[in-house]
Amino acid sequence: MSKILVIAKPDLVIRRGPGAKMLREFFAFMKSRVVASNKVKIGEELAKEHYVHLKDKPFFRWIISYITSYDAFVFVVESEVQVEKTREILGNTFVEKANENSLRGKYGLTAGMNGLHVSESQEMADREIRLWEEHGVLHEGVLNFNAEEYITKYADGMDNTQEIHRILRDVKGKESVDSTATMALHDKIKEEANDISRDVLERFYGIFLETLKER
Repeated sequence: MSKILVIAKPDLVIRRGPGAKMLREFFAFMKSRVVASNKVKIGEELAKEHYVHLKDKPFFRWIISYITSYDAFVFVVESEVQVEKTREILGNTFVEKANENSLRGKYGLTAGMNGLHVSESQEMADREIRLWEEHGVLHEGVLNFNAEEYITKYADGMDNTQEIHRILRDVKGKESVDSTATMALHDKIKEEANDISRDVLERFYGIFLETLKER
């Protein structure tokens, strides 16, 4: 049995239907046992420590802004499935490069807004779990978030992922994204975020639009 850290990122939490579906398929594949869980709005200090290996990347500021923008669900998962196999079903970090049958290909938004973070190696998993425990977010044996209840509540919700991907393909390569496309994308995400407050949705959408400027 190995243990890995799993984070359902803000985009997965805000987009209720796709998020619940992605979690359901992930846990079904892993045949796993959740040994610790929590719902948390990640602080900037923890985010920077978690992503310290990316600190010299040009997108580091963006990823910190994104991961701290809203609640995340964090799990320590125990499974016999090897980390490498987990990465295969998850798909490429960048949604556009992910196999369409992978979890990120089916439910991710764009670029690094890919729904789930999963430890990329056992060595990384050990470091991540230790970090999150040191920050008091996770405690083995303490389940502060029930994924099964969440999945049951939202798995039948609106899922506009394929339509969002189609719009993004249409604007790919353009110098700017026109107002018709941005409004359509906004409305598709809003339909999925059926019980998310307007302030949260607008703040998240602003971060999402930043990714389109870099396309």
